[in-house]
Amino acid sequence: MELKITNVGKISLAEIEIKGLTIIAGPNATGKSTVSRSLFAMFHSFSKISDKITLEKRYAIQKLFFSSNKYWDFMLNVQINLRELASILAGDVDKNRVIKILHNSNPTFESPELVEELSDDIIKINSTSEELLRREIVAEIFIDEFNSHITNIRSNSKSEIELKIKDFKNKATFDNKNELIAIEVEKDLSYEVVYIDDPFIINSYNFSQKRLRLPPYGDVGEKVSNHRSSLISQYKHTENLTLVDKANLKEKLSVIYKKINDTLGADMALFENGKNSIDSHLSSDRLSVDSLSSGMKTFYLIKSLIDNGSIVQNGTLILDEPEVHLHPDWQVSLAEIIVLLQKEMGLHILINTHSPYFLRAIEVYSQKYEIDSCVKYYLSCNEEDVSKMKDVTLDISKIYKVLSKPLQRIEDEAYND
Repeated sequence: MELKITNVGKISLAEIEIKGLTIIAGPNATGKSTVSRSLFAMFHSFSKISDKITLEKRYAIQKLFFSSNKYWDFMLNVQINLRELASILAGDVDKNRVIKILHNSNPTFESPELVEELSDDIIKINSTSEELLRREIVAEIFIDEFNSHITNIRSNSKSEIELKIKDFKNKATFDNKNELIAIEVEKDLSYEVVYIDDPFIINSYNFSQKRLRLPPYGDVGEKVSNHRSSLISQYKHTENLTLVDKANLKEKLSVIYKKINDTLGADMALFENGKNSIDSHLSSDRLSVDSLSSGMKTFYLIKSLIDNGSIVQNGTLILDEPEVHLHPDWQVSLAEIIVLLQKEMGLHILINTHSPYFLRAIEVYSQKYEIDSCVKYYLSCNEEDVSKMKDVTLDISKIYKVLSKPLQRIEDEAYND
């Protein structure tokens, strides 16, 4: 997998290879998160696009139901949940069938003219060009992920993000005003990326608060347009692994789960699932996830996303400064777990870090578990106010030299005193 970024944020040009485990290390404000956001936006824009298009049509029909005074009398006595009705109607352009569905949902309604008018509005929604909707979906995801600031404010050049996987590539191009001007789609992606930068989303309070901010369209098929809302949705995802999947995962990851439990000094199975904790505070023989320390939440979140099928075999995982909140000893343990996950699940993992402990642990464990041939190292830095990503896989000492500067600064201060 290769990610090419041109004129996005502070990055003028970056070409990142993710063939197993890719580490980007360097100081703050050097473009590391821009790479992560670009990778997420590309995956989220071009994965399961048909589902996203259907979802948008469903939202439009629901808005028609809930906000149109014209159809109020019809909606008042509908004998089916309006969200469910919108799901049934989404994508249907057969007028006779749409009218029949509407009639069956409210058989006592006595205005066939109004029903016919409503069916016309629904068909108009469902007839919207899929190509136009695809462009709008891609534009919304990028704008939301980058907070409306995709292009470099110091440049008038267009911005391009290109993702190449095997023999196909997808690309999104924006003008200098952050407007999407072109997309190139050679293949739709079959799965979403998982982007973890905030383990605190498992807190029951934060989770329930975030949930209320999602569109009021029900729990199934929620609309997400940035990595934070995506992570929340993935975390509360209802487990859908088959028993075969569970058995294979349990056997394959038993060593990893044991290392997590040994590191934390507690069995993760003792803690209640965060999804249950938002529903009520009923008594339980399990411990609340709120009682986990900030460091423990990182381990718990990763395990939960594997258990519920969000992190999948050969999938893509983004970890933005996963060492934050962790003692150096736990940073080392987390690095070993990540290396083992890559080895056992064939994951494509992109990691941003500025911890020398974590970096060194990745280096050592990737050699110990013999995956060092599929590990790439990049140094992020600023040169003349432009961020650059330098491939230093053959000379990782360049990263350590940069990361050791704060310690040298302290020693210089001590010596001067």
